[in-house]
Amino acid sequence: MVPVPLFYRVLEHAYTTDRSMAAFLYLGIFGTLALGMALFAFQQLSVIARNDRVVLVSSQVGHVEKPFLKVIKKYLASTDDMNFVEIGAGYAKITRIAATSFQWKSIIAVELDFFAVFVSRLKNRWKKLPITFIKSDIFDYAIPTKSVVYSYMSVPVMNRLLENNAFENCLVLSLTFAFDGVEPTDEYQVKGFQKRLYVYDFRK
Repeated sequence: MVPVPLFYRVLEHAYTTDRSMAAFLYLGIFGTLALGMALFAFQQLSVIARNDRVVLVSSQVGHVEKPFLKVIKKYLASTDDMNFVEIGAGYAKITRIAATSFQWKSIIAVELDFFAVFVSRLKNRWKKLPITFIKSDIFDYAIPTKSVVYSYMSVPVMNRLLENNAFENCLVLSLTFAFDGVEPTDEYQVKGFQKRLYVYDFRK
């Protein structure tokens, strides 16, 4: 990476020797920054339609952390023999909270979007958390039994997974979206528009 003072000196030299070149550099730099910010905003805040389902990407998870940790502590005496799986993980922010708060048998983040998986893997090269990032459609992925499954995916997605017996012997935490026709084991209030964290205990 070019040191910031050197970067400014290059721009200053370009401005004093060739103002048209300086203008070109400025436009290129700010254009690149604007494009990067626009792409980041799209990835962070978008509602992405995929075929007949909707996958939501949330930019913040701080308001979910407290009820999430409460559920794990209430329902699991130990996490050592349990897997943690976040489906539709996006940038795997809840997965990172799970990884830094508890010891798991395995920690898995499943996401279809290539860019989100790439960014998550890149970030984890520095954080070095024991997370496996999997790029996959959730309907093509077999969730391990004895897993805590966290999801922020729409009702049709969750219903279809349930119909496919995807949550066998799992503890499922679903943010905002409840299964149709299935009474939640528990639910927790979440601040903001997401309102509820639903808990479904399908363990035998």
